[in-house]
Order: sequence, then C-alpha cells, then structure tokens
Amino acid sequence: MEEVDNIIIHSLRQIGCNIEEDVTNLGRFNTELVVEATVRCLDIIRPGLGISTIVPANMAARFRLGATLAQACSELGHRGDIGYQTFLYSSEVDLRRLLMFLIEKLPKESDKSLNEPTSRIALLERQISGAVSSDLSLPWLPHYCHKRGVRNKGCTDRRYRSVDLDISTQGHGDDFQDYRVHYQKPITDQVPDDQYLVPSLVSHNAKLIHESATNIIERLQWLDMHKLSNETVEDKVYSKNDVQSRFTLNQRLQFSQNTQSEEKIPVTQAHTETVTSLSREERRELKIDQVKSECESLRSNLDELQVNVKQLSSKLSQVDVTLRNAEKEVKDSEERRKIKARTYDLLPNGEENIKKLEALVEASANKLINLATQWERHRRPLVEKYRDERAKYSTKASTSRKKLDEIKLLREKEKELIEESRNKDQQCTQLLAEIPKLPKESNRSAYTQRILEIINNVRKQRCEIDKVLADTREIQKDINTLTGRLERSFTVADELIFKDAKSNEASRKAYKLLATLHSDCAELVTLVEEIGATVREIRDLEEQIDSESAKNVGANLERITADLKQMKQETATLMAQLQSKNS
Repeated sequence: MEEVDNIIIHSLRQIGCNIEEDVTNLGRFNTELVVEATVRCLDIIRPGLGISTIVPANMAARFRLGATLAQACSELGHRGDIGYQTFLYSSEVDLRRLLMFLIEKLPKESDKSLNEPTSRIALLERQISGAVSSDLSLPWLPHYCHKRGVRNKGCTDRRYRSVDLDISTQGHGDDFQDYRVHYQKPITDQVPDDQYLVPSLVSHNAKLIHESATNIIERLQWLDMHKLSNETVEDKVYSKNDVQSRFTLNQRLQFSQNTQSEEKIPVTQAHTETVTSLSREERRELKIDQVKSECESLRSNLDELQVNVKQLSSKLSQVDVTLRNAEKEVKDSEERRKIKARTYDLLPNGEENIKKLEALVEASANKLINLATQWERHRRPLVEKYRDERAKYSTKASTSRKKLDEIKLLREKEKELIEESRNKDQQCTQLLAEIPKLPKESNRSAYTQRILEIINNVRKQRCEIDKVLADTREIQKDINTLTGRLERSFTVADELIFKDAKSNEASRKAYKLLATLHSDCAELVTLVEEIGATVREIRDLEEQIDSESAKNVGANLERITADLKQMKQETATLMAQLQSKNS
C-alpha cells in the first residue's frame, strides 16, 4: 500500500494541500490534515460549498463539520460507511478508500479538453452563449444612460426608415414558383442598409393586416379615409407654400411697395379652397349614402335570386331522377315486347322449332366440350412453366433480399466506423496539441511503472488463487471418490462377514471389529473436519485482529476520552454561565 499512499499524497499536494515531506503514508495523517484534504477535494469537485479547511476548537462545531463532510461525500456517491468519526477518528483503511474515491472524482485536464467543442457550429453556439451570459450579467439601465457599448444597440436615437418590400405569397402555379426561386431578391438585398430592415418588415406586416376589407362598405370607407388623408396632406402643403409666399412678400416689401396686391391673392385662394373642400365633403357623404342604399338593394335582390336558384335546382334534380326511372322502365318493357314477339312467331310450328333448338343446344354443348379439352391441352404446359418461373423468381428474390440486408448492415457498419475514426482523429489532434502544454517536470514514468507493477502483482495473485481453487476442487473430488469407495467396500465386507457370522465365531468377532473400525474412522473424519473449520475461524479472527489493529483503536480511544473530557469541561462552563445569568 505504500505506492498507493505515495500516489494519493502526491495528488493532494498538487491540489494545494499543505503536507510535510516526512509524511509518507496515510497513517501519519492527523484530523486537521484529513479535513483539509477532503475540503479541498470537495471544493474542486463541487465548487461553492463554502466549507472551511480549519478545524474549530469547539467539539460541537467539530461534530457538525464532520457530519457536513460525510453528507457531501455520500451525495457524491460514496457507498461505504461514512460519518463524522471517519474524519475525527479516522482509520487508515477507511481514509485510504475515501481519498481514493475523491481523487477519482476530481476533474481531469484530458476530460476537459475532450469535452471541448471542435466543430464550427459548436464553437459558434459557445460564443453566442458566452455573449448572452455576459449581457445578462450586466445590470439593467434605461437607454438614455447608455451612450456606449452593447446596451446602446436598439436605442431610439435611430430614425424609423422603411422601404417597400417585394414579398408576394398569394400566387400559385409554376411561373410564380419559378419567379420566387430565380428572380425574387431576398429581403436583405432589397434593403439599402441594415437600419431599414426592421422598420420595413414592421410596415409590410401592418399593410398585410389592414389591407384586407371584408365587404364593399368597408372598402369604400377605407378609400374615403385614404382620400381624406391625401387631401389634408395637400392642404397642409398648400398652407406651407402660402406661409413661404408671405415670408417672401414681406422680404420684398423692404424694396418695393407694389407687392400688396400679390399678398392678397394667395389669401383669397386659400379661402375659396376651404369652401370648395367643405362642398366636396358634403358631396362625398351624399355619394356614400347613395352607394350604401344601392348596395343594400342589390344585396336583397341577390339573396332572393339565390333562393330562387336553389329551389329551381332542387326541382331540376327531381325531374332528372324521374326521367331516368321512366327511361329504364321503357327499356325493360321494350325488351319484354321483343321476346314476346319472337315467341309468338314461333308458336305455329312449335314442335319443329323445339327440335331445332334442341339440336342447337347439343351442338353448342359439343363445341364447349371440344374447346375445354383444347384449353386443357394448352393450359397444362403453361401452368407448369408458370410454376417453374415463379419458383425461380422466389429463390432469386430471397437471395436478393439477403444481399440487400447484408449491404444495409455493411453500410451501417461503415457509417459507424467512419464516425469512430473521426472521433478518434479529433481526439488524436487534441492530444497532440496538449502534449507540449503538459508539464515536463512531473516524473510520471515512475508512477506508471509502479501502477504496472501493481497490476502484474494482482495478476500473479489471481493466477495463484485460481491454482489454489483448482487444487481444492480436485482434492474435493478425490475425497468424494474415496468416501464412495469406502462406503461401497464397507457394505460389501459387511454383507460377506454377516453371512459367515451365523455359523462361525471368528467371523462374528471380525464383524464386531469392522463395525468399531468404521465408527472410529467416521469419528476421525469428523474431527479432521472440525479442526479445519477451527483453523479457518482462527485465520478469520487473525485477519479481523489485524484490521482492528490497523484502525488504531487505542489512539482513537485516547482521542475520544480527551474529547469527552473537553466536552464535560465545556458543558460545566456553560452551566456555570447559565447559573450566573439566572442568579
């Protein structure tokens, strides 16, 4: 176990544990060092636990610290018996198991490098997640507080500028699809700059929402509102032109006095246009009322016409059904009439006609028999040929299916092998890149040599154990065969001597001696078995004694007694403080 202890101590020194050079095995670890090693390992495995590496002086705090460390180790998956005593009164075997478990759980640099993404998509996703996390980590502030950096993006300093977009989605047919695929530009190319993209999409979406009217009246109202908005814009433009003309006239008044007539002309024009605009609005309202009334009358007429059309179509369908039924009845009656007319024509020469019909029936029957025999002659070879071809096709189909299945399996294996080769190539490139980064001072060859020696020793021990088990099995088989022979020989001797014991006195004595010999041998065998069982129990007890002695029970008892005395002193001081407070 010295090699294992050296490896554990070296790994603990690498993670920052303050272990002195004279400490060469885990038996020399004290409570402070055990707690420090476990806390540092847990901080690396699960950062953020916040457990202190310093052992407190108070016994209650020590017990709480040991309980928290035991709970953390059990949450990681430690299956052994663990508690506060593992850290405060540790044994060498339990401490070795615990530290080996924690060192195996430590994250390795190779695992980190292998888990890092290598493809472009994975790297892009990693960059995006990093940028989003960095943005979310910043505190929120209003837009006017940010004049630089990422938070100023999307601010209201930018103007709302939109462009008409060509996004046609209502067409159908091959020409429309050809236009969309080959000639229609993408949205990003239709916009002159990125600032126009979002406003253009918002404007196009608003047009699509508000451009579809449900009926004629809503369309007319929408057109009137559109015209009114255009006229108000024209009036505003005209008023602006008027103001500009007055401003220019005021400037001209400084140079000449004949501009007063020019100043009155736009005022009169504006007054007349306001009057005309009012008259236009009244006319427009009258026209809208007339169009609404006409639409209502047309709608009522259209509803009446639709009702009449439905009634006439139902009547027409009924008439068609009755006409078809009448035509069928007429055809049936016509066929019956023809049959009856033929029978009436044949009635005068009834016997001759019956004989002729019988002759025709016999001739037709003979023809059918001849045709059936000819068909059977032709049918047999064709059926046999069909069956042969079908059997050949079935065999070919089965072989082709088997080959197809084999091809599919080979393709799947090929894909798996290609993926494995890619993964291995990536791992190889990563490992080759990491080789120069690794520290060259660490003497890993010695550790690997020790590990290989340990593995070889374990293999040798396994081989020896297998040999011992094989020998014990062979010995058990020999024992079973010998016991069987002994029983058989005893039964044979017993029968032979018992036959002669009735008439011969010596055979009687021999029979008695045989029985006593058999019982004595059985007692000897049982005694040997009991001796072997006791020897095994002695070995088990010796192993238990060694394990208990390795646990340092005496030292742990001394620690426990010292801790108990300390706890009694602490309780006495607390009781004295309580009595002083109460008094």
